[in-house]
Amino acid sequence: MYTPDSPIGAGDRAPDFSLPDSTGAPINLYTRVRGGTPLLVFYPDAARFAVEAAQLHSVMEQVPPGEMDLFVIVGAPVDSLPTASGEAVYVVADPAGDTAKAYGFTAISGTLALRFDPNLRLTALRTAGVEAVAHYIERHLAQSPPPSQLVSTLAPALIVPHVLSADFCHELIALHHSGGNEASTVTYNKDGRDVREVHTDQKSRFDHVVNENTVASRLAEAFGRRLNFEIEKAFQYRVAAHDGFVITRYDAETNGHFSLHRDNVSPTTAHFRFAVTVNLNFGEYDGGWLRFPEYGADLYAPETGGAIVFSCSNLHEATPVTAGSRYALLTFLFGVAEAQQLNRARASNPG
Repeated sequence: MYTPDSPIGAGDRAPDFSLPDSTGAPINLYTRVRGGTPLLVFYPDAARFAVEAAQLHSVMEQVPPGEMDLFVIVGAPVDSLPTASGEAVYVVADPAGDTAKAYGFTAISGTLALRFDPNLRLTALRTAGVEAVAHYIERHLAQSPPPSQLVSTLAPALIVPHVLSADFCHELIALHHSGGNEASTVTYNKDGRDVREVHTDQKSRFDHVVNENTVASRLAEAFGRRLNFEIEKAFQYRVAAHDGFVITRYDAETNGHFSLHRDNVSPTTAHFRFAVTVNLNFGEYDGGWLRFPEYGADLYAPETGGAIVFSCSNLHEATPVTAGSRYALLTFLFGVAEAQQLNRARASNPG
């Protein structure tokens, strides 16, 4: 749950709520959203909402049916709400302010308008009511919806945008250089033991292992807020732990790449369940795509700050970078049983 000291941020998922409308009927966020763009407006009291209520309904009439839903959360009792909500406008009471607190807000935060993507991830926040809603609607109507595509084959990978902010991505790139980096190794089994060696024909990459506790904590928090829930929703798997974070660099001048491989084939990596790659500077290099040849020839690349998550059992490669340098954050995720598996592997592979 979010607290007033840690308000909801870009990429965070909207906490669910079930609040009564003027009739006392419960309005549940997750069941009312049906693939459109959700807007949430928090009013700290009924008086401030009453001033803008008619205008809110009026601006929402510009939106084609099914494209946007407006949820108005008023910090007031049910009997102070209007007699009814309009089409795609849900007005609910939050007298104790519990839902506002779940989003990290209090009454002193004033009126706030939030816009989410269809998967309920925050994309914008403004300290205004109807003015902000009108702005969101104007932006929405000015954009052409992407055309539908027929998909006949697709790798079982999950792409989640906005896991890290652009500023944090730049900070990680700087840390890769200021904190030092070294040639990345390949892990393979030799005479029953895992060995790590540099083999640039298979992998040409430079790594900085994140040992800075503050940075590692911020990364773990971002994953917890923006990624782990999506993994549980998409794959029915609860993440309990992660491997270390590594900031990587693939350079065109050294043929930066990682040839076809799987991530869990050695005793000390067998506990890995999901691999995560967060692109840190998408668009500043050529090449460097992810490819899953078992599932077709498509190439995958999240935008800056976005993550791609896939099973460690899937065959994949990072194709060569042909211009510039690609930076990415990598880690591996696993559960409680896999953590126990790791401890056993470490006991049999000391050092």
